[in-house]
Parts: sequence; C-alpha cells; structure tokens
Amino acid sequence: MTTARFFLGVDGGATRCRARLRDSSGRELGHGLGPSANIYVDFDDAIRVVRETIESVIAAGVARQEIAVGLGLAGVSEDKEAERIAAALPDFARVVTVNDAVAACVGANGLGDGGLIIAGTGSAGIARVGATTTIIGGRGFQLGDDRRKRSPGTTAPSRPKFSTSPSPEIRVRAKSPTKRPGRLRRSRMC
Repeated sequence: MTTARFFLGVDGGATRCRARLRDSSGRELGHGLGPSANIYVDFDDAIRVVRETIESVIAAGVARQEIAVGLGLAGVSEDKEAERIAAALPDFARVVTVNDAVAACVGANGLGDGGLIIAGTGSAGIARVGATTTIIGGRGFQLGDDRRKRSPGTTAPSRPKFSTSPSPEIRVRAKSPTKRPGRLRRSRMC
C-alpha cells in the first residue's frame, strides 16, 4: 500500500454529494458537488454519483494511489456495506467509509464522546460514547422521518391547529420572569 500524500473527503447525503481534496499540509486542491448519494435508496446510483464527484475533484497529476479517501455516506449501516463501497473505488491508497451521521458527529465533537441531532433533508440522532455508536433515524424522508413521508411534488403535512379544547397535556419550561427559571408548567396542545 502506498503512503497517502493527498486526502479526499466525500459527504454523500440525501440532498447532495460533496467532495474536497487536500494535500498533506491541508491546502485545498479542489472541490466538487454532485446530486444525492444515498446507498440505502439506490446503491449503484449512489456509487455512480460518488465516482463522478470524485473525478470532478482529482487534479491532473495526482495519482489515485497517493490519495486516501474518507466517505461519510447516507445509508451506510453495516461493515459489509463499507467493504462493498471500498471495492467499488479501487486504486486509492486507502478507502474508509462511515455513515454520514457518524462523519458529522466526529466533525462536531472530534474523536471523543459526543452526540448530534441532524435536521436536514432527513433527520437523525447520534451518540458516540466509548466504543459504542448509536444512531436513531437517518433513513431520509423516503424511508423514515414520519412527518416527512412524501414523494416529490406532493404536499407536505398540514400544521397542527391549536385550540383551547381539552387535549393531551404536555410539559414545557416556563420562561416567565415571575416564576423560577426552569420550573415546569402545564400546557395543552391539539
């Protein structure tokens, strides 16, 4: 295996695929943008988009064998998927693939313990504590995110209407200056 002199980061989500190439000093050599790359929705199409986005970024004269590739891709949930992606991107010095929520959490918190809530095209919650990573959601509007299950071109769900009629109670934090901060009060919602 050749030692990597260049580093290519790829963020493939449900909205778009972005890639950025840097040299060992951190200087940006190029960046690219493509359409969505969610392997859970369509593996072959996602890999095609990733390849095309990578190709748009690689500078002339930079050998693939000198590039380490890190991918954060929507839909990655098992090691076998990461291995399949690495096999689809041969000739690079190294290919490491993780779920895009993991990549976002590491970007926000570093390699230590941390958590993150993602609210974008889809939604997900992630917690990384020690050697354990837990992801909730993250399948995008086509496969999850119950309030967003809509096909392109259809109307979004209507907003809930509020009234004073009896309904289930919820608890909210009071923000009144006359009450102690953080005190709970009851509220009604339809």
